[in-house]
Amino acid sequence: MTDKLQKFFDLPEDVETVDNETEIIEVEPTTDTMSNLEKIDNALPSIKGLEASDKEMDALAKLAVGSYEDLMILGMNVEARHASDIISSASQFLGHAITAKQSKINKKTKND
Repeated sequence: MTDKLQKFFDLPEDVETVDNETEIIEVEPTTDTMSNLEKIDNALPSIKGLEASDKEMDALAKLAVGSYEDLMILGMNVEARHASDIISSASQFLGHAITAKQSKINKKTKND
């Protein structure tokens, strides 16, 4: 510990450093907590369609990239005052494509 910290916290100078041991405290869950967790666990398997298939993610990414390319071409061929809005929309489509690919990668890594 530095002298500045000791002075700032008004600590005595003979303070020893504490070991970095972590104390684990076990807490018993209450019955309300357990019943809520059981309700959530029972409800999750009945929800379908939470994850899209690889083909759907690829199709979404391909569609988004195609829209990005079309909008970029359009943005380069219009007046400058209109180009910024079009190019901004194009960048959003590219962001959607990246998100779709990342979702596919995350799904594969969770299953492996």
